[in-house]
Amino acid sequence: VLPPAFVSDEPDTSFATRFVYRAENIIKSPVNVARWTPEGRWLMTGSSHGEFTPWTGLNFKFGTTLTAHDTAIHAMKWSHDSQWLISSDHEGVIKYWQPNLNNLKAFQGHKYPVRDL
Repeated sequence: VLPPAFVSDEPDTSFATRFVYRAENIIKSPVNVARWTPEGRWLMTGSSHGEFTPWTGLNFKFGTTLTAHDTAIHAMKWSHDSQWLISSDHEGVIKYWQPNLNNLKAFQGHKYPVRDL
């Protein structure tokens, strides 16, 4: 096996499969975005069904799935002070969440899908 610098035209051979893990939720749907919580304990995923799923960072078991949006979640970002999670969906809706995933505010941020925050 050659180092990645020597096979730049074959990116599929340039990652360590030792660190790749497949985990499935109850509802199998594509994951559009994944973000670690600020303390690094959980990996939050946003699905094409509009659901948040928290996964433990230790063994990648999933916690309680939360219906967060009515359409596909395209972006999530933690605020700089780690007090808010901001998410957006395919209909342009942006939502603010507390770290315990209580939804505080939702508004129409754009008339098109919001794909980055």
